[in-house]
This record gives sequence, C-alpha cells and structure tokens, in this order.
Amino acid sequence: MYNITFIVPLLDRDFYTRVWLKENIRDDCYYIFADGSHDDKNFQIFNGLISKNIKYIRYNKDQNIGDYIKKMADISIHLKTKYVMTSDNDDFLNYKGIFKCLNFLENNIDYAFASGKTLFVRQNEKSDLNNLKYKLIIQSLSGQNLNNFTGVNAIEKYLDNNIEKTGYVWYSIYRSEIFKKVWNSMYTCNIRDGQINELLQTCMSFCYGKYKYINCNHYIRLSNPSQSYARSFLETLQVRLVFNASVKDELIKFINYFAKKLNLDKEKIHNIVKKHLNKKKPTEIYLNSLFKTFYLKAFIFVFLRIIHTKFISLKKIINIINLFFFIKK
Repeated sequence: MYNITFIVPLLDRDFYTRVWLKENIRDDCYYIFADGSHDDKNFQIFNGLISKNIKYIRYNKDQNIGDYIKKMADISIHLKTKYVMTSDNDDFLNYKGIFKCLNFLENNIDYAFASGKTLFVRQNEKSDLNNLKYKLIIQSLSGQNLNNFTGVNAIEKYLDNNIEKTGYVWYSIYRSEIFKKVWNSMYTCNIRDGQINELLQTCMSFCYGKYKYINCNHYIRLSNPSQSYARSFLETLQVRLVFNASVKDELIKFINYFAKKLNLDKEKIHNIVKKHLNKKKPTEIYLNSLFKTFYLKAFIFVFLRIIHTKFISLKKIINIINLFFFIKK
C-alpha cells in the first residue's frame, strides 16, 4: 500500500515532534518514530494517537551515539516499503522533491539512493503550534558534485574539502535494502565517535551503491531548533584529534575499516582522510553564484511583498521553492 517510509528518531524536544506531525504527515506514506527520549513527553503524544500509517516504538534512553546507531539498525528491520528516508523531528519534508527522487529510483535500478538540495528556514520565535511561521534562508546543502559516483571515487570526492556541493547524503531517499546494509554495517563496525559517524554514514552509503543528485528541493532544515546530538559538538574534529586520544583511535578504525571494505591500501584512505582534515569545506550559498543568488533573493522578495509579511507558513515557503525550481529547470 505504501511505497516509502519516513523514519524519525526522537530524543526529547516534544514541541518539535508536535510540529513535525502537524506539518509533514500525509495519508499515502508510512512513518516510524523511534523514541530514545530521556523523558516521556514524546511517548505521551503517541499514546493517544491512533493512525494506520504511523508506528511508534519506545526504545531505551539514548545515552550516546552507540545507542542511536543501534536504534537505527533495529528500526531498519521494521521496514516493509521499497524506499525509506530519515528525517529529524525539527525538520520538514518537501514531498514534490521527494517523489521526484523516488520516481528516478523506480526507473533506474542501478542507483541506490537519491536526493535534491537541502534548504533552510528560520522559525519565528513567537510562533506557537497554532500559528507556525517561517522565513527562507539563502543557503543550501547538496551532493550535486557527487552525482553518479560510487565507491572509493565518491568517498574521495566527498571528503575533499576543496570541492563544494558534496554535502552529506544522510537525508537521501534510499532503497530500503541499501538503508538496512548501511545501518547494520555502522552498528557492526563499532566506530562510536559522533562526528566520525556523520562521515561514516555517507561513506558507507557509497560502498553499497550509486548516488543520484536530482534538481529539486526534497528536505528543509530548521536553523534555530533546540540543541540536538548532531549539533552538540562545539569543537572541530581537528581540535578533538589533538586533545582526545580516543578520537584518534576511532579515526584509525575508520581508515582501517574502509581500507578493508574497499580492498585498498591503508595509505590511500589515510591520504584521503588527511586531505579532508586540512581544510574546512566552503559554505554553499544557494546556487553558488552572486548573480543567481541575487536572482533567487529577488524572486523571493517579490513573493514576500505580495503577501505582506516576512514570516510565512511552511506551505507557502514550499510553494515558493517548488515554483522556483519549476522556473529554473
């Protein structure tokens, strides 16, 4: 009946869970909420919620990244749809872009996962659940320069911080069998540093299949949520490597793992990782062109003047985004 499942891992922040349910749910998709919260507020939301296309699973409290990885590996066992996508509970789905990616995968069996651009919005701090307002931020992430790549060539390109538009593909639409392999491999390889695992998930994905970039927006991130695990690192990986011996051990495990996985000399993987650490990846301003950025700002400015407000509903934001991609194609 359903073609795609959206997995939403939860760790407290019940307000954002309520917003996610309000802004994202539709009848023709399936949703699994994997709750590792320390409190029971998310549990209380779902305890009274009856829906045939929403599944809620209460896990033990997430204490560390290992618990999170175990949870994601376990949740993949429950997948019954052909495709799957992960979403944080403080972010939003653009279904037009998602189904564009899904349709590509349906017609191209040699690709394992696909995504478009990830855009960002800021929520009006005065918003409440009955009056949610946002504004679009002129910034994006994408894997555009990873298009059609797989294996070590994709990993090398992804970890090269001299190349822009090679953002992580964590929020891609995956074939479910590939998603299962990625998260089970992450669990069994026993690398447990949070920042390294963000790299690991993308690199692991390239070991199991080819990536496709689609010219669309499929995912929208909130730029001002309360702190989450992924956003909790105040120090760069480079700094932590200097002052934390266990981080260095985890990075060595990372290098050894991919050398064996891809049947490569350790020195090659070591050089790829060293290149990644030498320079911070440039921020991708939307469309990465001053002229095109001005064009997008002018486009949005006109729409904002028409509706006479700075902060607008998410639905209007998504309509503006999709119209822009329609005009731009």
